[in-house]
This record gives sequence, structure tokens and C-alpha cells, in this order.
Amino acid sequence: MPCSMELESYLRVSKRTTDVEKARFRSEFERSVRQSMRLGQGVEWAFGVAWEEASEEVMVSETDQSELFAELIKWAKNRRK
Repeated sequence: MPCSMELESYLRVSKRTTDVEKARFRSEFERSVRQSMRLGQGVEWAFGVAWEEASEEVMVSETDQSELFAELIKWAKNRRK
């Protein structure tokens, strides 16, 4: 039986993410960025932390991660204004 890291990696590559999962990922990410920024962290630092936290909470395929990454970069840039 493959270890959990191998299984998680396999699922991220092979599984297409549902709209609900993507929405949950977005929500977790945005919440984490806002929280970090309230604590005085810069948006660049907050982005990395938020991405890791959202990735741990919601499994998203690599294809969908790429789409979300581009979308959330734009969202984060707008937070800087």
C-alpha cells in the first residue's frame, strides 16, 4: 500500500477538482491572507502562508492549483492597493 504522501500526490495529479472544492480553497486562502495582514504581515508573506494552509485543508488537483494560483495572485495584488 502506498504511503499517504504518495497517495495524496497521486490524487492531486489524477483527480479533477469540483467547483465546491475550488470555492472552499479560495475561501480558506482569502481568510488566511486577511488574517495575516491584520497581524501586520505583508501580502507577499501572507500569500505563501495562506497557500500552504489552504493546500493542507482542501485537496486540489495540480491543474486546478495552476488556475487558482493565477487567480489568487491577481486577488492578492488588489489587496495591496
